[in-house]
Amino acid sequence: MRSLRLAALIGVIAAPAFALKYAAPEHQLSVDPAIPGWKPGELTIVPEEELHLVGADVMDEITLGWVKIFRKAYPKLSVAMEARASGTGGPALTEARAHLAPVGRELLPPEEKAFVDKFGYKPFAIRVATGSVGSLGKTATSVVLVDKDNPLKGLTMAQLDAIYSKTRLRGHADIKTWSDLGLKGEWAARPIHLYGLKPINGIEQFLKQRLLLGGEYKDDIQFVKGKGFTHAFTVAAEEMGQKPGGLTYALLANVTPNVKVVPLADKEGDPFLRQPAAGEAARAEGQGVPQARAQPRGPGCSGEGGRLHSADARGRPRRADQARVTAMRAASILLAAAFALPLRADPQAPLKSYAQELVDEVVATNPGLLVIAMHVSPPGMANYPIIASNIGRIGKVADEDDMRVVTTGKTNLEVAHGGTRFEVELAMRDVAGETIGALGLVFPYRQGDNKSALEKKAIAIRDRMAKRILKAASLVEPYPFDPLATTKTHAQKLVDATLGRHPELSVLAMHVTLPKGGDNIILASSFGRIGKKADDDDAKVIASGQPNAGVYSNGKRYGVELPLLDAGGKTIGALSLGWPHRQGDDEKAFLTRAEKVRDELRARIPSVEKLVELDP
Repeated sequence: MRSLRLAALIGVIAAPAFALKYAAPEHQLSVDPAIPGWKPGELTIVPEEELHLVGADVMDEITLGWVKIFRKAYPKLSVAMEARASGTGGPALTEARAHLAPVGRELLPPEEKAFVDKFGYKPFAIRVATGSVGSLGKTATSVVLVDKDNPLKGLTMAQLDAIYSKTRLRGHADIKTWSDLGLKGEWAARPIHLYGLKPINGIEQFLKQRLLLGGEYKDDIQFVKGKGFTHAFTVAAEEMGQKPGGLTYALLANVTPNVKVVPLADKEGDPFLRQPAAGEAARAEGQGVPQARAQPRGPGCSGEGGRLHSADARGRPRRADQARVTAMRAASILLAAAFALPLRADPQAPLKSYAQELVDEVVATNPGLLVIAMHVSPPGMANYPIIASNIGRIGKVADEDDMRVVTTGKTNLEVAHGGTRFEVELAMRDVAGETIGALGLVFPYRQGDNKSALEKKAIAIRDRMAKRILKAASLVEPYPFDPLATTKTHAQKLVDATLGRHPELSVLAMHVTLPKGGDNIILASSFGRIGKKADDDDAKVIASGQPNAGVYSNGKRYGVELPLLDAGGKTIGALSLGWPHRQGDDEKAFLTRAEKVRDELRARIPSVEKLVELDP
């Protein structure tokens, strides 16, 4: 009986010990003195107010250090920490069980979607330290392993993408055997046997986004699992002793005597990079906030936070030149939107652009679409660079083919990548039909597919997007326009429903005066700018009760702005409407149409408080 009780006690103790894996010290690095110290801002704290951190076990020691710093800075604030796993952080934020969430990886797609659906924007990571080199118990360096006798000298990112991906968005031909990589002799006929983790997993998602550019994995990957206390990738590495044709992505700590790390290069002609050594790291730890908040200057981003990472001796303290927020393989802290830490406005903190929001919406509603990229030159930008896409390359200037589409308006159609893709590039337009750039779209393709149908699909995507673009300049505006605004209001639902009932409308926006003496802002619209404050014309309509009408967009759009009323007849703001316009159109008829739409909406607005309600 005693032995059974002892076994049960050991089981209770051992479970968390396995979750919080010990990682031996890796370095003796000190903090960059150029990183400033943290000066706690003034914080009004009410009795029983609490700050909850829920998330990664791999950041437990560092997070505990932050907790101690917060407690010292704000002795009246109750700070609680729960370090279970990275997968608990995102859900805890979304469900309002946490204000901050340490996460030892990027959020997984379902985690991010749940957050976006609730708050209307994505959280983003703020970097606080680089990751470890070889510690399995921490955010560790990712590598590629092959058999130790494999004569392969190295791989480019495009080659590695062609090995693992069936969509091959980096443009390389398919790679199935070692001869496809130039190997001779006994290696030439060997197929490349691929190992990996079953989706969804933090490591495979990192590779999917960074290596596959969001593409799809091949179907013949052998998914590996850990055995007892042996890590999954160590299982794969050991199996290569019996299957020398194998290749796997893994962590540096998974290297066994029978495998070696493959040097990698960004592109053909670049030097191959050796594996990281002690004191270096290819992955990173970070701190994150929702994209709609200013960048916080908490202890994790300061010299104090750096000293915690230095003392931890696994993750590495940041250098001053790493201080800007970046996308990375990261352990992160994410902040919930409702938590009011002292913030300092940072004009360089990256906000999502309206163009990127439109791209993300297209990708979400067109699951078969491989690539979408906008080449646009808003005021101050030349050469029609990519301003938004689902494959990165932001800032890449237009080439001759792109410019031909922009200048002639003629569509480029091409079967590419060995007959596996159909590329469509067509003139991109705003709501008035003006050409503002070029829109590139890529679809999967097989011989015999209907090219005309794919072109029509591209045109439909372009035309739906055009109805959301007021002008080129609006594409580079932040989304939402005001960082604290939400895009998931009841007002936005009413705008979307009204556009569905009146497809002839090209523009619709509600300028609403917020309750309790708030500003008048764009609360909902067909063209973004959510949170933008009213201008003089808007204020004049509200104050006078008289409509304002006129021709816009070089005579191609007729706009009407008139007082917005609730069901009781109270003026609560202004309603902007627009229609396509041609010379000779009856302008009085536009005003009649505007009043009709306004009165339809009025019946659906019991109060301004209802309009501003969160309604995801």
